[in-house]
Amino acid sequence: MRDPRIDFLRFLGLSLIIFAHVDPPNWLFQLRNFDVPLMVLVAGLSFSKAGEIGSYWGYLSKRVKRLLLPMWLFLCVYFLVLHAMWPSHEWLELQNLVGSYALLGVVGVPYVWIIRVFLFVAAIAPAIAGLNQRIKDNRTYLLLLAGAYGLYELLLVVSLDASRASALGKLLALVVYYAIAYSILFALGVRLPQLSQRQVQAVFGTALGIFLALGLGAAMTGSAWPDLQAFKYPPTAYYLSYAVAVSSLLWLAMNPIIETIKRFKQGEKFILFCSRNSMWLYLWHIPFVEFFRALDYSNIGVNFFVAYACAALLAWLQSKLIRLALMPKLKSDNLRRNVKLILTG
Repeated sequence: MRDPRIDFLRFLGLSLIIFAHVDPPNWLFQLRNFDVPLMVLVAGLSFSKAGEIGSYWGYLSKRVKRLLLPMWLFLCVYFLVLHAMWPSHEWLELQNLVGSYALLGVVGVPYVWIIRVFLFVAAIAPAIAGLNQRIKDNRTYLLLLAGAYGLYELLLVVSLDASRASALGKLLALVVYYAIAYSILFALGVRLPQLSQRQVQAVFGTALGIFLALGLGAAMTGSAWPDLQAFKYPPTAYYLSYAVAVSSLLWLAMNPIIETIKRFKQGEKFILFCSRNSMWLYLWHIPFVEFFRALDYSNIGVNFFVAYACAALLAWLQSKLIRLALMPKLKSDNLRRNVKLILTG
């Protein structure tokens, strides 16, 4: 049975990511900076509801089919269309093509890096599930996550400059830093449903305190309150503490939010649709935000509405075509499962 809290949080995270891509004013751009961490927390929440995952390689294969193959398929179509319409586009250069398919995000299509994050998390998720089962005490579990994060910050201090000094170091940084930081967030999401309200409040208060302390400290030694975006690549304490504070506050507010949503049936259905089709909705928004950038059209409201609406429409049409036109023609149950994993959701 689906959890409406998870559906709403996934819908919110997806919406804020799309909003960030239409270049909103800087203050709004900064405020929404909890979106990607929220999506990772939601992945942990979903994982905690999934039950038995079976074999490690079977689980990982499903996640690759759910995340990587749709992205690669989308890139193939997108690059073919781009080549036909704009053959001199920089994304069609060899290094950018390779960077896009490798999900680097630093060269080529910038939107792909989030898929890399989710693949890292998927690779370690079964280990986190085992840890979650073995450590029954919530306080011990949270302290363990805090300790792991402390070691991660220490790793950043001693190796961040060195990792930027060589090509191999940069490649390792794209893997190690992101895998550790977002796996800790994922582990928090896995445990979140088991925490008491007081414990979630403690997480919120601790994260908010760290964020304010770091922000005030930086503001007192600098000229202004630091931008969150500057601490996102790789994610550090200032960026992540803000994200955890906002995400835990949202979790605390879920009951009244869900009760309000239930009063608006069409809105509830749209949120459920976006949650179920978040992968392809995310992919389909890319050409529309890039179209507005190419036009240099800067009406934020129009850009966001059109990009979101068109992406949702394409995701809806795709799911309908797959379910009604393609699925009945497939005789193999295994093929049907794979098509559903890759082309829907």
